Amino acid sequence: NKNRIYTSTKLEENNDKKGIKKECDLALNKLKDVVEYIRLNKFYTFLKYGEGDVKKEALEYVKNNDNINKELKDELLKYEKNEGENKNVSKLINHVTPIFNKVIEKLVELRSELSKDLNKVLE
Repeated sequence: NKNRIYTSTKLEENNDKKGIKKECDLALNKLKDVVEYIRLNKFYTFLKYGEGDVKKEALEYVKNNDNINKELKDELLKYEKNEGENKNVSKLINHVTPIFNKVIEKLVELRSELSKDLNKVLE
C-alpha cells in the first residue's frame, strides 16, 4: 500500500510538472512572438523611412527570413526602392535603431533566462 501511494504521488508530481512546463513553454513562445513582432515593426519602419545601412540591414533580414509569410514579405519589400523622403525622419530612425535593438536584445535575454529558470524548477 505504501508503495502504491508513493507511486501515485510521484505520478501526480510528474503530471503537475508536465502541466507547468506546458504552460511555461506556451508563455515562452508568446514572448518569442512578441520579440518577432517588435522586430518586424522595427524593420517595417526602417524600410519605409530609413536609408543607408539601417535600410540595408532591414532588407537583408526580410529577404533572408523564411519565417515571414509571403504576403507580409511582399508588403515589406515594396519599400525597397522607397527613399527616406524626410531627412529629419531618417535621422530619427538612425537614432532609434540602437534603442530598438537593445529592447529586442533584452527580450531575447529574458526569454533565455526564463527558459533556464524553468528547467531548474522542473528538475
